Amino acid sequence: MKELMPGVIVYKNSIKDIDKVLKLMKNVEYHQITGGRDVDICYIDNQASENLLDIKWLLQESLDPCLEDYCSKYKIDGITPENWQLVRYGEGQQFVTHLDENYNMPRTVSLTMYINDDYTGGEIEYVWFNLKYKPEPGDIIIFPSNYIFSHKVNTVLSGIRYAVVRFYKWKTLTDFPKKEVD
Repeated sequence: MKELMPGVIVYKNSIKDIDKVLKLMKNVEYHQITGGRDVDICYIDNQASENLLDIKWLLQESLDPCLEDYCSKYKIDGITPENWQLVRYGEGQQFVTHLDENYNMPRTVSLTMYINDDYTGGEIEYVWFNLKYKPEPGDIIIFPSNYIFSHKVNTVLSGIRYAVVRFYKWKTLTDFPKKEVD
């Protein structure tokens, strides 16, 4: 574990079976998203293919202890996940400065899992802190979703960058099971 700054924790070499995850991710059908999000993306939901569900289970096993540690450290309780996002950045692609939380997406915790490093560029940069980080395969970075932690992914200069993104939000009354009333 490495603290890049308060609230931003890197869990080093935390993804199990990283080579298997990379192999599976290379066979995913991605959809290009343009605009500020110039990336290729694939969402994993409960109706996903067997290949995507294999990725999800491999990653969940690796993520659970890191997320538990992060939430314990920062006294975060009662969050619920959004769908997994597999992200592929080709040469020349980037993700401009953004925050992960807004009125329509009231997120609390953001995380990125890094799958490979055979590319140049593509660093994550926290713009208000002038902090750039070149992740290594197996790194999981967890940080708050709010405006203070606005960040970007710098342009990939060569190669292909694979990452997995997931967001968590505070549970609301609709997230809890309904109790039957007599």
